Amino acid sequence: CDLNWQAISARVALFVFNKQFAKDCEQAAFVVDDTLRKRRGKKVQGASYHFDHNEKHSVFSQQFVQLGLSAAGGFLPLLQHLYISSSKPVLMDCSAKIDKRHSYYKHFQRAQKEDKHTLMAWMLRKALSLGFRAKYLLADSWYASKENLALALELGLTGIFQLKRNRTKYRFQGKDYTLNQLYVLVKRKMKRSGKGRYRTYALTVELSLPVKGKENRWTSLKLVFSSDVKNHHENWVVFVCTDTQMSAQEVLLAYSKHGL
Repeated sequence: CDLNWQAISARVALFVFNKQFAKDCEQAAFVVDDTLRKRRGKKVQGASYHFDHNEKHSVFSQQFVQLGLSAAGGFLPLLQHLYISSSKPVLMDCSAKIDKRHSYYKHFQRAQKEDKHTLMAWMLRKALSLGFRAKYLLADSWYASKENLALALELGLTGIFQLKRNRTKYRFQGKDYTLNQLYVLVKRKMKRSGKGRYRTYALTVELSLPVKGKENRWTSLKLVFSSDVKNHHENWVVFVCTDTQMSAQEVLLAYSKHGL
């Protein structure tokens, strides 16, 4: 714990980025996801209970939010941050004398107090300040919040997220709709491109996004609906993109080619 391992790994990643990835950064993407590492033992600091979607129940583990860069040269891990849930956490041993200015202490406190969205924003800003560059910001539906869409716009990135079918209202032609309601409007308009197995349709909507220090602002976004040709009634998904000039095919290609 006397070494700032996060800074060391970030510097190594920056060296590799400048050697192998910098030339392709115009089509590169920042990719955010989280992973679980199961732990045993009641004294494993930073461990807590997290829901494992593969096992369908909570497991005692350490969870890490990870930021990587995907480009033509491959995938490059950039930063990762521990996240500690409120479910039976094993916290730092306060009996040991630890300098509060130390990176280990700051990392542990941030992992305990911040949520995963805040950790994601911190890592993105850190990566950009170190000199990493990319065009896109990609993540799954768990990170598709209004705050993260606003973050992508603030940082000058094209954010593409898969969306959950929740109660969020999107404004289309002066009326507010949920994703399920919008799908009812567009499902008959969806068309297959060539001989592919998916039908798609894109439309531009507005969503009220938070602006730092100001009131929420209605922002234009592109929604891309995609469904399987054979089972399109239930097997459909939606993606949101902050760049309304991109076509449905461009949005889906950008999302899929980086491994999501």
